[in-house]
This record gives sequence, C-alpha cells and structure tokens, in this order.
Amino acid sequence: MEPSDTDWISPDRVAETLTALLIEIGRVYRPVMLANAKAVMAGASEVTAEIDGQVWTQQPFPYQAKCLGWLRQSRADLSGQARGKVDAILSSTDLSGLFA
Repeated sequence: MEPSDTDWISPDRVAETLTALLIEIGRVYRPVMLANAKAVMAGASEVTAEIDGQVWTQQPFPYQAKCLGWLRQSRADLSGQARGKVDAILSSTDLSGLFA
C-alpha cells in the first residue's frame, strides 16, 4: 500500500482525538524521554522522572535516546513553513519541550 497526498491529515485540521493523544504523550512520556536522554548522555545507571507528582524510575534505554535524536533531526529537516505548522500543533500538547 502506497500512501498518496490525500491520505495525510491536514495540519490545519487536526482531530481533537489526535490532539488529546498528543497531550497525554506530552504529559506522561515527554518527561521520561528527556530524563532518559540525559541519563544516557551522563552514563547514569538509573533514569528518574516525575509524572503526575509521582517518581518514575527505570534503567536508561539508549534506543529511546536515539529516538529523541531522530525526532529532533526530523523536525530540524522540515522546511520553515512545515516546521511552523508542526510547532503550532505541538505547542498545545507539551511536546514542544522535546525540541528545546
């Protein structure tokens, strides 16, 4: 199956359900992803993050840190106009912090 241009969601009309999912990811996964990347870079043996006022700990996962790097690079590779549209969507989801 090959996607066509009409198969993509318009960035100007993102469904509320997708926005709600992105908000949840930003709330619970973003802090872990950032803490994991920091721990991997520091060579730490444990990742600690706070989610909803609770402490989350796990071992560092280098693959998750690579995924964050790929996300950042993919955003950086977007044209200015496309990046602006993506940033507008992410700004209301707390995911923009992944790219700071």
